[in-house]
Amino acid sequence: MAFLSLRFDTDAAGAERWSDALIEAGALSVLGGGDADHDGWTDLLEYALGSEPLGEFSTPKCGVVPDATSVVVSTRQRALAPWLGLRLESSESLAEWAAAGGTSELTSLEDGLYMRTQAVPYPAGAPASLFFRFCLYQEP
Repeated sequence: MAFLSLRFDTDAAGAERWSDALIEAGALSVLGGGDADHDGWTDLLEYALGSEPLGEFSTPKCGVVPDATSVVVSTRQRALAPWLGLRLESSESLAEWAAAGGTSELTSLEDGLYMRTQAVPYPAGAPASLFFRFCLYQEP
């Protein structure tokens, strides 16, 4: 539980040290679900989606673009520790969630960031609404 009280410094190396702690921790339960900048995004998810966990005005950006047979969902993503996975989930009602269909693709950007895109086929019967969320999980 030592990383729950991880202190962030002000010498411009804070994010790098935070990511070092992420790699060294090895478990989601050790890192917890803090929100250091109080923007509504957990620090860990914010970091994974290419945002700055300590930046008050830095939040992940996600795009959703429908086409004839699918919805393309995109976001930035950082390289993740080998024990950590990121999954796109979908729901028609916000009550039940499941892994979204399609396969994610990563395209390299600058500074260790990637553009993650996933074309999610429309479910049978084309629902009136389709919701998406990203979930971090610990690899077995």
